[in-house]
Amino acid sequence: MASSYSIICSHCSFRADGWDDGKPYYLNDKGKKVYAYHPSPDSYLCLYSMHRYTCLSCARRIRYDTRNATLNCPRCDSEDLCPDAKLFGKPCPKCKKGTLGRDPDAMQCIS
Repeated sequence: MASSYSIICSHCSFRADGWDDGKPYYLNDKGKKVYAYHPSPDSYLCLYSMHRYTCLSCARRIRYDTRNATLNCPRCDSEDLCPDAKLFGKPCPKCKKGTLGRDPDAMQCIS
């Protein structure tokens, strides 16, 4: 089961939205990505997923494919990256003044 998240900074305009399980996929017989979201009957085939990460050093948001072995920020080369779904309670990487928390106006979704 997947749930959505919506994160905002208590001080600036930084925000992150998405699903905690990312974008799950499998490779078909031609090696092409096929996305299969819960509750798709093909979701059991998914071995990989795409996730959103945020660099805690420079605030760059990136997509990370779990097939990749390394995870570095393409902007500042930092390894201080955090999955967006786990940003709650962390200092804001953009303004360095606020704290990241749930957006009280966002609707929570579960699939």
